[in-house]
Amino acid sequence: MNRLRRLALGGSLLIALALTTAACEPALEPAPKDIDGLAHWLWVNYLAANDEEMADALKKVHTVADFAAFDEPLRMTITDLEQGELAVVEMEDRDPKPAVGMLVTNVFDCTIDKLEPVLYALDQGAKYPELYDTYSREYTSDLGAFQAREANTISWTFTYEATPMPASRYRTTSNGQLRYVPDIDSDVTPFGDFLLQRIWMPQPVAYLETDANEFTLDFQLEVYYQLDATRVAHFYPVWRHMAFNGVGASTDDDWVQDTIIGGLLDFDIRTEELCQGQ
Repeated sequence: MNRLRRLALGGSLLIALALTTAACEPALEPAPKDIDGLAHWLWVNYLAANDEEMADALKKVHTVADFAAFDEPLRMTITDLEQGELAVVEMEDRDPKPAVGMLVTNVFDCTIDKLEPVLYALDQGAKYPELYDTYSREYTSDLGAFQAREANTISWTFTYEATPMPASRYRTTSNGQLRYVPDIDSDVTPFGDFLLQRIWMPQPVAYLETDANEFTLDFQLEVYYQLDATRVAHFYPVWRHMAFNGVGASTDDDWVQDTIIGGLLDFDIRTEELCQGQ
């Protein structure tokens, strides 16, 4: 057998092995059709799902959250994260059960192309002064490659201080990711380009003024897509544990959940204002 024939056979063998390996990889479970299941699926498969699988999940979000007939924000609780679902952020050694699952949907005036630079801006503290006392973000992947569409994801760490209520100032460092899903075609991605953001807090916050409060767990998943020519839809599940032991309240209480969801909606109001300035 001459050398060229051996090389050709070797190349064919490598291709066959690659195809066999790909065929043996387990297929990703399709996104479920219920709102609670979608929140969990999006959290776990934020990076694992390909663009087509993520677009399928988005179409289900649009249907199950009834964004086509949006009148007012949907506010609800969702099931806890399971310990295995924390593996995607390398926190499977933590117990997520204390974190209460909450979900809010909203629509605000913006476009995806105006929203995106708001989300990846370094100066979040200046953009959201009512939310942060101090804020510092450091990218851990190439922002320029993301902006040039050479990469569809970026990641960062950020340290901030906040005072959500009197005598409750705290400091924490969290992690964030932003994913861009491109417009493929009208059947696969009927809403065009869309964005997902995932944020999590690896360690409990450090309270600076009291030891009577707890903020130990925070996991957030956001989906933004173009609902129509002028409005963006926002699907926002959060799992969080906070306790205010001085007043005997925690995220298990309805009024605390309502306060947190109200804060998430206030965030959208400010984001809408920022969009107008782009």
